Amino acid sequence: MINAALLRSRGFPYLLVRAYADDIAIYYGGSRKKAASAIRTAESDIRKTIILYGHALLQDEETAMQLVAEHLAETAERYFKVVDIPPLPREQLEMLIVHYIRAAMSICEQDYAAEIGATRELVDEQLTMHGVTY
Repeated sequence: MINAALLRSRGFPYLLVRAYADDIAIYYGGSRKKAASAIRTAESDIRKTIILYGHALLQDEETAMQLVAEHLAETAERYFKVVDIPPLPREQLEMLIVHYIRAAMSICEQDYAAEIGATRELVDEQLTMHGVTY
């Protein structure tokens, strides 16, 4: 994930702009320039998020959960501000997020563990077939 986000083509944001700016300009007062700027900003933000998640997945489970909770709390705070909802204290928000991540993991544990294992095997096979080592 980290490498994919870091090593993506510099032209990718411009590809997204060419593909979507005209269609979403209506949401930016008809301005293609504003739409293009929003697309480039969103792509950059998503790339940073992917790097963060990739880094989190390299950590032990507790650290990973805390890193993800911190990021989601930041995102929630921005959302609350946009929709004019009073924010929760940051620490409380992070604790709530960790609680629900744990709940989701326990609900899905039997399914996701097998899927992660199968995905890991498939990715390893594909990397080997294409001569990619790490």
